[in-house]
Amino acid sequence: MTLPVRSPAPQESLDGFLRRLAEQEFWPDVSDYLAGLGLRYGRRIIEGAAEAEELLDLEPGILAPISPVAAPSEPSRSWRFERHHSAPVCPDCLSEGQPHHQSWRHALVTCCVDHRLRLVDQCPMCQETFLPGRGGYDSCHCGCPLDRLERTMADDREIAISALIAGKMHPDRAHLSPALAFRTPPDIGEFVYFLASGGVKTVTEKQGKTPLPRTVDEALAFLDDGSRLLCHWPTAFREEVARRLSDGDQGASSAPARLGRWYQRLMSFDGAAYKDFRQVLGEVVSQQFNGSYVGNVPAVTQERDWISAAEASRDLHIRSERLVCAFRASRTAIPTVRGQSFRGARTKF
Repeated sequence: MTLPVRSPAPQESLDGFLRRLAEQEFWPDVSDYLAGLGLRYGRRIIEGAAEAEELLDLEPGILAPISPVAAPSEPSRSWRFERHHSAPVCPDCLSEGQPHHQSWRHALVTCCVDHRLRLVDQCPMCQETFLPGRGGYDSCHCGCPLDRLERTMADDREIAISALIAGKMHPDRAHLSPALAFRTPPDIGEFVYFLASGGVKTVTEKQGKTPLPRTVDEALAFLDDGSRLLCHWPTAFREEVARRLSDGDQGASSAPARLGRWYQRLMSFDGAAYKDFRQVLGEVVSQQFNGSYVGNVPAVTQERDWISAAEASRDLHIRSERLVCAFRASRTAIPTVRGQSFRGARTKF
């Protein structure tokens, strides 16, 4: 593959492009190349792209389209998920002379979608982690050739999530919900992080404070629960909603209150890409929530075949405690209170 000489290749990352520029100028390490120009990879180059372009003798405006930003249209360029502590690579891509892919810079991407290979971020020679802005285009800073790294095949879930974040079509995306199989919303990184962090225990046990994984191995461990919810669709997500209803505050009168902040975060993801999740949520609540008030959970056409004791007590105008006692006294009989029966409905406690 022949790459452009002084301009980024399609889907090339900023880090990869700078490495390639250094190689073209016969610098084995991009950090030395940038230091010679008074530059250092990171926020300064991104914020001062115009100055960097002048020092690097590049056409004006060439760095902005490949630089991470706060709210990108392509999720893989999100500054929020930019890898600051590792720079993983696909050995097959480098052996073919392809660019460092932009998606490799995303903290939740763990594999190369094209080659179905897990990304590698540790040098087998010096045992150090590959870092952004350090090393060459196809070699570690110690000189180890990156195209000779060990190859490990990625599983279907890894590929599905990496393809989703990268915005690339792939057969393994069929494991995802129908609404995500063919579209990649700009905030998909936040959504994957939300599902994954929901199963991670922090020291303070406060949601939303889970740190991003620093390495590929950390990302694999972090994504274990989230990938299950995304790729074992819809069974795993349905079970998760049911579990949270069961484990939530049983004194809460509404389904949103029982699901707590998890529900609030889920509903903050709007748009067609997340409609399947809202639909399944509504179905599970309709079938399994035993509180007195469903709340503003999305309505579903499917009706549940039971009513809660609280709901029945309101319909029959009696105290729920009396109803519970009557029901438990004879589950086989059809209890009748004040001339009204429960025929045709089950009561859940």
